[in-house]
Amino acid sequence: MIPRILVLSLMCLTLHSFARRMAPIKRDLLDGTYTILKLRQDDKLKTITGIKSKISCNSEEKSITAHFGCNKMSGELQTSNNAILPVHLMSTEMFCNDKINQIESNFGLQMEAATRFTVKGTIITIYKNELPIIVLKKVVTKKK
Repeated sequence: MIPRILVLSLMCLTLHSFARRMAPIKRDLLDGTYTILKLRQDDKLKTITGIKSKISCNSEEKSITAHFGCNKMSGELQTSNNAILPVHLMSTEMFCNDKINQIESNFGLQMEAATRFTVKGTIITIYKNELPIIVLKKVVTKKK
């Protein structure tokens, strides 16, 4: 009787261990690909139009990349709950039109000032303390 209980106990422990390894990995709230909706410029949160933007966040790699149609920016992204550590972005330095140059520059400056973020549906708002500095919209791809 005791050997059977021992065997059953070992089987339960093995299954429990296997199930824990197979459980889905908890992803960070920021994981995904976004487009930029608004960016703080000249002390105002301004709507961004007329450019193709792509911002990608990956908590597993602790990375963020951004592209606004010209240069590629990237850096280390560290979050904990809804707190975000300031992000120092590196960028390629190709010559771009003035509008894109200004957006790239301001995005980099604002990410260096970032302290927290909120999530409402597909909208991410990044803050410097209580001041909204960047608003992103998650790109949702439809599954076929």
